[in-house]
Amino acid sequence: MITNPGPEYDASVSAVVLIEAIRPPGEGIGGEVFGRMDVRSKVSADGAVYLNYRKNKLDLF
Repeated sequence: MITNPGPEYDASVSAVVLIEAIRPPGEGIGGEVFGRMDVRSKVSADGAVYLNYRKNKLDLF
């Protein structure tokens, strides 16, 4: 808690509570799902799933 806020706050503000996220941006799980179907002389289809997990300096994909 900041009881003496600086110039970035209005003069009527007497205290500020700063809340920081526990998890830095970019951490966690993410992914992408891709699919395609093609109909020409015959029907064909394919697809893929891409997953990524990032925690601290560990990056699994």
